[in-house]
Amino acid sequence: MKILVLNGSPKGEKSNTIKLTNAFLKGLGSGHSIDTAELRKLDIKGCRGCFACWKATPGQCVIKDDMAAVLEQLRQADLVIFSFPLYYFGVPGVMKHMIDRQ
Repeated sequence: MKILVLNGSPKGEKSNTIKLTNAFLKGLGSGHSIDTAELRKLDIKGCRGCFACWKATPGQCVIKDDMAAVLEQLRQADLVIFSFPLYYFGVPGVMKHMIDRQ
């Protein structure tokens, strides 16, 4: 199984969130292909709300950044794990940008 971990913690590998995620992955057992996208290290801009991805270029965002690679990883994954801490009952900004751009 191809697993994609979207790590949205601003603390990266030092976060408690990724420690919990790694424990979950360990519980899945071996034999899986695991890719991790460290969202804090990627250049993912916010959605402009221009709707070009619906009208002008269906399925293609006009913003040229690292989100295209994340979308390709999402398409290929059998399981996607959204790993992020809750800050005031919301997701961190970098995760919000990624969710909006999907």
